[in-house]
Amino acid sequence: MDFDNFNTKDVAQDGRPLHLHAPFEPDKKLYDTDDTGKDDKSRPCRVWVRGRESRDVNSYIQRQQKKLAKDPDAAGEEEGLGLAKAMVLRFENIDRNGRPLTTTDDDLRWFFDLSGSFVKQVMDFSQEPTNFLPETSSKSASPPDSSDG
Repeated sequence: MDFDNFNTKDVAQDGRPLHLHAPFEPDKKLYDTDDTGKDDKSRPCRVWVRGRESRDVNSYIQRQQKKLAKDPDAAGEEEGLGLAKAMVLRFENIDRNGRPLTTTDDDLRWFFDLSGSFVKQVMDFSQEPTNFLPETSSKSASPPDSSDG
């Protein structure tokens, strides 16, 4: 049996797309809209997310645990932003004031401040190892270009 099929850590580092759901309608997936304001099903609103098992996310969490062991009062908003930076690779079809959302500190803070639902969706997705199973038949999900952050 080829155990490469169980290598969730490398795939977690590359990230996978999370198709966002509406905050108050969990069954409604979000899409960019066309010129008439209707959902364009070819343009899902997605966040490329690294898995909890990824090197970058694990490294960040380990650094924070050491920091908090030395100073338990050190936890704050910047730690949450740091975790978001380790987890989020890029956004697709999500705009802010007419421009594509990026992974700058300001854009990440803005996105996660919009709704606790978005925070929960990203965290839940990241922590589920089955979201990061290698695709055995083909590699249709390509790693994102993370040059915008």
